[in-house]
Amino acid sequence: TTVVSAEGQGARDEEERRQIEQGLIKFKRVVQLNPRNAHAWDTLGNLYKSAGMYKEAVLAYEEAIKNDPSKPQYHHHLGLIYASEGRMEEAVDAFQQVITIDPDHGLAHATLGGYYRKMGLEELAQKHIGIAMKSVFDSENEYNRACLAAICGNTEQALELLRIALNTK
Repeated sequence: TTVVSAEGQGARDEEERRQIEQGLIKFKRVVQLNPRNAHAWDTLGNLYKSAGMYKEAVLAYEEAIKNDPSKPQYHHHLGLIYASEGRMEEAVDAFQQVITIDPDHGLAHATLGGYYRKMGLEELAQKHIGIAMKSVFDSENEYNRACLAAICGNTEQALELLRIALNTK
């Protein structure tokens, strides 16, 4: 196990903040020059999300979707922001849009399974969890597999996968 000093962590955090700020400047300029560049809007949304600027991230992801509604990852990113803000209905709508575009999007199915379970819609939850298990479990990293295991109620497996994820960073 590597121990990082407070100074070292602070320097790393400062470097990350600087990179986010530089990225924001760059991609604001890109979308200013080409407002129809959906990929740039999505990248801008990711940068805003990293900076904790969720309102701005939502607007950027909405612009990405407006310019290219066929990309499931834009809807997925928007759904993640809605989820982090506790906007459950909007998150569910965004994740449903993901699977409308890409019926095999395992992470969207897993997320929907978790939401439907919270909503007491167990049959619908199991349908999405089953699809996610087929497509996600063997192909994803340990963290995502742990999340899916937790959604399925496999607590011990989820904890073991989280231990692996922490050890492998």
